[in-house]
Amino acid sequence: MVAVTALLGAKDTLFGARSWRSAGLDSGEFYRARCMWGYLHDYHHHHGPRPLDQNLQIKQRWHVALLEEIRADCRTVLSLIGTALPFAAEIVEFVLFERMFRYPLQPDCSSNFDSGTGVFLFNWLYRSGAIAEGQGTPIRIGLEATIGAIGDLVREIESIESISDNDSYVAAAVEFVTAAMPDRLAGGAGPSDAFSRLVPMETLLMTRASSGAREGIGHGQFAR
Repeated sequence: MVAVTALLGAKDTLFGARSWRSAGLDSGEFYRARCMWGYLHDYHHHHGPRPLDQNLQIKQRWHVALLEEIRADCRTVLSLIGTALPFAAEIVEFVLFERMFRYPLQPDCSSNFDSGTGVFLFNWLYRSGAIAEGQGTPIRIGLEATIGAIGDLVREIESIESISDNDSYVAAAVEFVTAAMPDRLAGGAGPSDAFSRLVPMETLLMTRASSGAREGIGHGQFAR
């Protein structure tokens, strides 16, 4: 949570708590919450217009794989909001902060789709107004706007997945991803890349420096 606190402050602005909900878990609770995330993530991989198990080969293409990972996690978030499931708020924070602030530490986002998901999601939320420059903190995030933006993103992705012709489907995925992060895919950062402007890499590296056993507990991934 070091990078989260540095970027967003110590107060949980998503769920209105004094501190981030996910930071208060003990090791046992953390493990159970991560297991629930993994289960829900994998469940959503296999539901929707193009279930992963029926489209595995085509969903290994970089742009399509990026959208598949985001779709599974965004559907996970939407399925938790307003429920009484244990660790619902904590898992929502896991999804958002792992994607945006830890995954981009992996190799270049133009060749590593897990890394690309974080840049893509941040830029999407920023353009949707869910993330903005903060007052007293580098950035701020709100729950209502985030859920609205995530719902819009899922609808966009599943609209693309509803295209029956495989070549047209892949072309639509490429166009959609490229529109959301054009500077990154062109080999650099530019004015349309809010992630590069607002999230200093040195801040993200604080997470790596301070991480311990928890970082090694990952959720389900179908390919790397």
